Amino acid sequence: MKSKNKMINYKLCLLKLAIELANVSLACKILGYNRTTFYRYKKAYLEGGEDALLDVSRKKPNLKNQVLPYISEAVLSLSLEHPEFGKQALTVKLPLPNSMSVKMQLLQLICCVIKLFHFLIKMACECSEY
Repeated sequence: MKSKNKMINYKLCLLKLAIELANVSLACKILGYNRTTFYRYKKAYLEGGEDALLDVSRKKPNLKNQVLPYISEAVLSLSLEHPEFGKQALTVKLPLPNSMSVKMQLLQLICCVIKLFHFLIKMACECSEY
């Protein structure tokens, strides 16, 4: 959260300095920004206020790397029912198609769930010691 505020503050500082100096070129030179960047920030600020100055990722999510919803639901429900199962037991117990991509997604999700369980158990043990 703090880094987002810093980025917004740098952009607002550029906008305020340009107003105080009444010279966009000089303000950009002082702070090391390009004039086109200034005008892009100004446009965003005028359209959406401070919230519009947040950096928005232009990168589209890779859908191949996302786990299908029915796989995640099946893994979570089975792992909550049987927390003692490891990744091999979970893969055997889950009735899923035998495609390679589904198996890879399943293994990735199972590993994440198991790490989460181990972390929660560790935290519970540390809390119970106090």
